[in-house]
Amino acid sequence: MGRVEPALEGEYTVTTKAGPVTVTPLFTIMRARLAEYTPEAIQPITRVDPATTRLLARKIASKRTGILSALGGMGKHYHGDLMERAQLLVLALTGNWGKQGTGVRAWLAGLFDGSATVMMKSKRGPEEVAGLLDMRDMLVNMKIAEDPSLTPLIVAVEQSRQSSAGLVPPVFWWYHHAGYKETWEKPDWHDPSMKRPFTEYFKEATDSGWWSGVDVPRKDQPTRVIIEMGGNVLRRTRGGSKMLLEHLWPQLTCVATLEVRMSTTALYSDYILPCAQWYEKIGFGIPSTHVMHLTFCDKAVEPPGECVDEWEAYRRIAEKVQERARARGIKPYTDSRGIQRDPANAHENFTKKGIFLNEEDLADEMIRDSAVTGTVPANASLEDIREKGYYRWQGLGINPRVIAQGTEPKPNETFVPFRDHVEKGDPYPTLARRAQFLIEHPWFFEADEHLPRYKAPPLMGGNYDFQITSGHNRWSIHSNNNSTQLMLDTHRGAPHLVMNTSDARRLGIEDDEMVRVHNDLGEFQVAVLLSESAQPGQVVMYNGWDPFQFPNWAGPNDLEPGMIKWLHLAGGYGHLRYWVTEWQPSPVMRSTRVGIAKMG
Repeated sequence: MGRVEPALEGEYTVTTKAGPVTVTPLFTIMRARLAEYTPEAIQPITRVDPATTRLLARKIASKRTGILSALGGMGKHYHGDLMERAQLLVLALTGNWGKQGTGVRAWLAGLFDGSATVMMKSKRGPEEVAGLLDMRDMLVNMKIAEDPSLTPLIVAVEQSRQSSAGLVPPVFWWYHHAGYKETWEKPDWHDPSMKRPFTEYFKEATDSGWWSGVDVPRKDQPTRVIIEMGGNVLRRTRGGSKMLLEHLWPQLTCVATLEVRMSTTALYSDYILPCAQWYEKIGFGIPSTHVMHLTFCDKAVEPPGECVDEWEAYRRIAEKVQERARARGIKPYTDSRGIQRDPANAHENFTKKGIFLNEEDLADEMIRDSAVTGTVPANASLEDIREKGYYRWQGLGINPRVIAQGTEPKPNETFVPFRDHVEKGDPYPTLARRAQFLIEHPWFFEADEHLPRYKAPPLMGGNYDFQITSGHNRWSIHSNNNSTQLMLDTHRGAPHLVMNTSDARRLGIEDDEMVRVHNDLGEFQVAVLLSESAQPGQVVMYNGWDPFQFPNWAGPNDLEPGMIKWLHLAGGYGHLRYWVTEWQPSPVMRSTRVGIAKMG
């Protein structure tokens, strides 16, 4: 392949099937847009001195630069996609991709292939996984034979985007059955660049077939039963318990919660099934390229009383469903997606006809399957990892989300995405087969987001003086144990709202004083912690607190509208289509507008 000098500036005439067309390189268009954002022009937005902005820009341009992004950061802002696109753009323009010390670090799961392959098996052992790998290679070779411009990476990613793997995005459930339709249809809470009503975009997205096969449950399919495990839906859902208890709970005939503690959702459940805590069962750390290890946590003690691990809990439920279905003569039925379900064989299907009856057998098979796919050492097993404690990732395996990282793991090296694209020139799995910054989707042009740009956060929750943000607290593991006496003794012992000292002085608020935080959706009461760590106009409410830890059981989630950005319903455009955990609307909460008032 010869050396190519790309045309970056000017105008050129090219011949197309429709005749000659004058084109302008994207670099020229991008430069014109970036000219709007001089250090002086953005100072009112960033509150950063122009000299500091220039210093940072020159350091990024002259030295290797990496950005630590994460699921809990930019992606929880309404315009988080614009923030992340801007981050990627600055790294691309400065050559900070695909080499050590550069790139973006973000949450990535999928390296533990065995967690997926075990559910496809009819017997234990490596044979079926080896057969799966052979079938995958045949498919890849067939696709490349049909189109030599494809690569194994592109085939794997595109095949994955065409299959939901049995999972569906919850956006349609929220819209039709959880009360969010009315919220999302408030134009004043969306960005002003949304030219048409939200319902019009929603209808176009579904009518166009962009979400075909996963646009469930539909309006005429109300939810009747919820089995909650690990989510504490009444605490974690944007909009909080107020939204769900008002709109969703009246539809339900049964709520069962599998829990390790008495969470808010458990308190509103018909049945509470006690589950084993972390050290009362075996488990694995979230597989990620951050630490490059599959970490193992062994059972230290037996769970107390009637507590069991989640696998055993679901096995018992499936066993009882099968028993009652057979006794009552219940026949197979077809679900909303056209898939046949048979309650009379629930336990056989769940345990794969008895080959997985406990968590140890399941974990051992997961590890051994992962060895076959190449992500962990060839001799890996539950017995072996019990001795070693962890395995370093050996290869990318078969998960398309991991393969799309475009870098093979190397011993004793940190992991940097996209090395194959940068070092070998491999094409990207985008519509343009390049690192693509222009999104030529009509919705994105309509919103002037076909290229990255700045947009202020919309007035989610109403027009109020403060923007409330959050973060992961330092006194719990996520929300687990944050109401125990030991953890409460490590801080002030109750939820608190971090507020800038100058804002508090202006409102006459003292440190540790109870205040009323409110907007158009609701209100909650909390004590204030004064600190310069919060910017003027910002208040910080760390997440994880259960509503019952606040007066009247009203917490910060009750003020979060859970808005979604309408552009994230877009599809039918190359790499912009539904892909599990990759492209789907997600309710956001950072920068929700609130007012702060003294009590009484």
